[in-house]
Amino acid sequence: MKLETYLVAASATVIHGEGGTCGGFINDPPVCAPGLVCVHTSQIADLPGVCRKPSKTVKSPSTTTTQHVNGEGGSCGGFILNPPVCSPGLTCVYSNVPDLPGTCTLISPSPTQQVNGVGGACGGFILNPPVCSPGLVCVHTNPIADLPGTCVQPAKSTKTVSKVAPTPLDS
Repeated sequence: MKLETYLVAASATVIHGEGGTCGGFINDPPVCAPGLVCVHTSQIADLPGVCRKPSKTVKSPSTTTTQHVNGEGGSCGGFILNPPVCSPGLTCVYSNVPDLPGTCTLISPSPTQQVNGVGGACGGFILNPPVCSPGLVCVHTNPIADLPGTCVQPAKSTKTVSKVAPTPLDS
């Protein structure tokens, strides 16, 4: 088998002939010459493949491997070829290293938005801030916009009163 290597001057991409390496997790990975395909045989997606002539025996990895579906506590994701996924109703929770797999975890129900009456807190820069009961308005008296306001009866005065916009949960 004769290995041929070509250099494309414009992009500095190396083009390999049959038997040469291709792909991989590097800057400007080598590619196969026209008429050849890059065949990856490793389960490690970062590794290069080998340039081969297409044939009936060379199949794409997606048709020769199966994807595993894991239950709660199982492994999911990660930077590998055909990473496992979570069963429906579970979500993959990752660590701080994106290449590492995560863990299939039961999806927590979304928190409900708290509805407060007169004198209760409303708004503020938090996840799912509380809102006022229907007919009440949220008054912000603090100049710090991130702090919550107070639910009050609407008053006919010259004070500026802000209403909290309805949320999808109000429907």
